[in-house]
Amino acid sequence: MTPLQMAQSECANIIDGECLLTGGKCVLARGERCRYFETTILPLAALGDHYERYAGMAEAYTSRTAGAPQLTDASRRCECGASLAPRKRMCAACRSKSRRLSARDAQNKRRRSP
Repeated sequence: MTPLQMAQSECANIIDGECLLTGGKCVLARGERCRYFETTILPLAALGDHYERYAGMAEAYTSRTAGAPQLTDASRRCECGASLAPRKRMCAACRSKSRRLSARDAQNKRRRSP
């Protein structure tokens, strides 16, 4: 059994063959790493009893994703593509642009009202 087959049978985010996290195909199918798979699904392979069929899955997964980049929290990106600091929704440039647009809309609304 491959890691992709394990994900398709055990992952709660795969519905009708589509991944809810990526909005399309599972990243394991592309040979990339999946944080959800590593933290939630892969530990099932270490359990005995019901999960005997997943024995050796951790080694198969690490060998398959050996060339993939490490997952980091710095992978969060803004709409413009800039990396985001922790607890931030937008970068400084997009935040000021959004604030200007919001202020413009509010001012136009005030001007239109009688």
